Order: sequence, then structure tokens, then C-alpha cells
Amino acid sequence: MLYSAAVVGLVTAGTLFMVNDRFWRVVDQNSSFGDKVLETANIIFFLPVILVPFTHWFECGKKARFVNSWRRMQTNFRDVTGKPLSLDLTRAIRKVKASVAVIVTVLTTLLFVMQRGFTWWQGLCFAYCVCLSVITTGTWGTMGRALELAAERVITELQLCVRVRMYHCADHVRRFKSLWVKLSLLTQEFGTSLGYSYACNLLVFFVQQVLAVYGILSEMGRGFDVVNSTFAVSAIMFTYAIFVICDAGQLATEQVGEAFQIKLQTLCDEFPHSWSETRYEITLFLQAIATNSPKITFCRFVEVNRGLIASLMAAMVTYLVVLMQFQMSWKQPCAQVCIANLSATCS
Repeated sequence: MLYSAAVVGLVTAGTLFMVNDRFWRVVDQNSSFGDKVLETANIIFFLPVILVPFTHWFECGKKARFVNSWRRMQTNFRDVTGKPLSLDLTRAIRKVKASVAVIVTVLTTLLFVMQRGFTWWQGLCFAYCVCLSVITTGTWGTMGRALELAAERVITELQLCVRVRMYHCADHVRRFKSLWVKLSLLTQEFGTSLGYSYACNLLVFFVQQVLAVYGILSEMGRGFDVVNSTFAVSAIMFTYAIFVICDAGQLATEQVGEAFQIKLQTLCDEFPHSWSETRYEITLFLQAIATNSPKITFCRFVEVNRGLIASLMAAMVTYLVVLMQFQMSWKQPCAQVCIANLSATCS
């Protein structure tokens, strides 16, 4: 904890100095509107570091309870099946490592190539912010993948148990139903335990995506130079980050809920009606899934699925139109007077 506080405090202090420097570049009346958008994007990019004490640390207790719930679910799985709940997450972790290496290298290189006045220590803070964004996004995707694999293991073990025993397996179906209920609760707790942290990250990613797309559209006349390349890379990165978060929530919800229900229904159809007790327990299992289908939400504010991507894209179009209107009015004298007044007030 002391190590975490020291590192985050040091990086946060450097980030605040850098944000202050970027702010004065924004209010500089000699800079163009595109430069102001770029500097604003730089400021917003550092917000996750500043928000760590208010989001990640605030949810430490919920995160600890989520980890403990996951451990209890693993223990219950061993008790029901007699096997450990082993999940192969090697591929997902390798993707996170590769993403960190590639994205940090590319964005940090573009940062210095743009020659925006960044020093070496500001570059370190920038690289830290990029690492934080990529790792947190990768952690969400990895945890979502873990829930998918856990649901697949539960239904696989249930199918194996029922097909091997055939007769007198109603009691085992009840135990698997209890195990699924714990997995469903764990899936919902996944979103609530990390809701504020990832909701803030998603908002930052969305704002950065809007500014990056706007930067590309507004600076197309300059050609594909370094600035536009930075906007393009940023737009791709933040769009992919939003997709990873929403897609992980969608897939985890489907595997624990709908996909699990379809496989269980197929298993129920394989039983003859003469095995009424087993069919009855499977029917109750199906009803439990239908009435208590898990949903991943950000602290119950918004559901995390692919539909959220469509909602954000629709909102992005609106904000792009607003930014275009600001750019059109930027050349008017009143806009210049407002900026001059703002600069005088800050001085």
C-alpha cells in the first residue's frame, strides 16, 4: 500500500504539473482551434491517473469481496465436481502484454515526434498513463473471459455428470443449479465491484475518441501529417478499448445466461419423459436462468454490452456536430474576444 501510494503520488504530482502546462497552451489565443483540441485531448488523457484515489481506491473493498467470492465459487466447483476450476487465460494475458508494448511505444514515439514541448519526465508520465489505460482495459477483458470459461466448465461438467449417471442424477442437478446461481451472482458482482473505475475510464475513452475523430475531420486539409497520424492512432486505440470493455460484458453475460440456457435445454431434450425427476430438476434450472439472467452493469447505472457501443456512436455524432459549429464560429471576432478575456482572467 505504501509503495502504491508513493508511486501514484509521484506520478500524479508530475501529471498535475503537466496538465497545468497543457492548460496554458489551450488558453493561448495565438494557437489554432485544432491545436487547442489536441491539447485538450492531452489533458483529458491524464485524468484517469488523477481519478485513481477517487475511483480505484474507493472500490478496494468491493474488489476484495469480488476476489473472495471468486475463490468461494472455485471451492464450490471443486466440491460439486471433484475437480479444480482451472481456466486457461494464457492467450488473454499475452494479448494484454503485447498491447502494452505496442501501444505505449507507438503513442510515446508520436508524442515526441509531434514536438509539442514535452520533456523526458512528462514522457514517462504519459507512458504511465498509457500503461494504466491499456492494463485496466485488458484486466476487464481477461476477467470477462474468465467468467466465460467458468460457465463453459460448469455446463460441460453438468453434461458429463448427467450422461454418465443417467439414473438418479436429480440431486446432482440441484447442486449444479446452486453452483450456477453463485456464478450468476459473481457475474453481476463483477460489474458492481469495478463500476465507478471502469465507468470513468469509459467516459475518458469516449471523450478521447470524439476529440480524435474530430481532429481527423477538421485537419484533413493538412494531409496525413504527424498530427493527423496521432489523431488516427488515438481514435483506433480508444475505439478498440471501448469495444473490448463492452464486448467482454456482452460475451460474459451471454455465456453465463443465454448460451448456458440453450445447452441446458438441449440436455433436457435428450431425457425421456419416464425420467420425470431429473427432467423436473432441469426444468427448474431453466426457469431459474430465465428469471435470474445475469447482467453486467456499472454499479447498476448502465448495462455493459454491445448496445452501449451503438449508444456511444450515436452520441459521438451529436458531439462532432457541436464541435464543428464551434470551429465555424471560432473565426468570428467574438470568439477571439472571449479567449482574450479568459486569458486575462487566468493571468
